Amino acid sequence: MPTQIRFLGPDLPEGLILPIDSTSINIGELKERALSNWPAGKEIPQAAQLRIIFNGKEMANDKTLAESKVVENETTAMHMVIRSQVPKAAEASTADPDKGSNRCTCIIS
Repeated sequence: MPTQIRFLGPDLPEGLILPIDSTSINIGELKERALSNWPAGKEIPQAAQLRIIFNGKEMANDKTLAESKVVENETTAMHMVIRSQVPKAAEASTADPDKGSNRCTCIIS
């Protein structure tokens, strides 16, 4: 079985399945491939509007599928959400969501 990515989400009610040649492609390339295979009859968003979520984390555009622990020759499910607006800063789409500055901190003494 070839490696496949199955996208699920509220903006893709019937889902989208992409065969992938290699897990060395990055998330940005995966978004472009998803857009080129977008379901007919659906409005095609911009790549910057797409959020891909895997294992509970938003994936950064420069991270490869192998780095994300996608297993070769298996089908992997990922969530895809379309943002209503494109982020204003170009780095907002490639920023690592785990390193955000808007985090709560608690100090218990």
